[in-house]
Amino acid sequence: MILLIRHAMVDAHGRFLPGRMPGVHLNEEGRRQAAALGTALRQIPLTAVYSSPLERARETADALTDRPGHVTIVDELNEIDFGEWTGLPYNQLERQYEWIAFMRHRARSPIPGGEWMLNVQMRAWRAIGRLQRAHHGAAIAVVSHHDVLRSVVAKVMDVPLDRLDSFRIDPASVSSLEWSSTGFEITQMNNRSYSERPVPHAIELAQAQ
Repeated sequence: MILLIRHAMVDAHGRFLPGRMPGVHLNEEGRRQAAALGTALRQIPLTAVYSSPLERARETADALTDRPGHVTIVDELNEIDFGEWTGLPYNQLERQYEWIAFMRHRARSPIPGGEWMLNVQMRAWRAIGRLQRAHHGAAIAVVSHHDVLRSVVAKVMDVPLDRLDSFRIDPASVSSLEWSSTGFEITQMNNRSYSERPVPHAIELAQAQ
């Protein structure tokens, strides 16, 4: 089982596009969410925890383990390189034609000075496949970012990248993939209850392993 976890809350959320900016840390609410995630998910015997290299993801991942150095950084889980859009407030982005085009047609619209969304999906999918093979179905956690995780879920569901806005993955939420004879199956998506309190479903997941 692979737990796909979006990093917890940061002050930038809903205000500006942090992208790969350094120094974006969890805020007070994010630290509370991460601590709650750690409490809930300790009921699951995680074999490993993997994270994007950015601070907000690493801080969330650190809360999932009480073993120093147990979190492994995976560059392919990094946030999208938003190029020239990095750091811009959303109310400014929403007036740009290129941003509007990207939001409507992610698969076909370039990010000025940044990545193509298809390349983001390919690198994230490659990482997920490699980790699945390395752990042979054991429970692991993967901490990354909104559209990076949505691109993975879209790949499993065969949803076009242009339809990413048809579902959400909220801060500090948990989605899960399990491997079967036909490939990955989504067993839960955007479960926010883990970051609120320990939940019985976490125990059920652990017992299923």
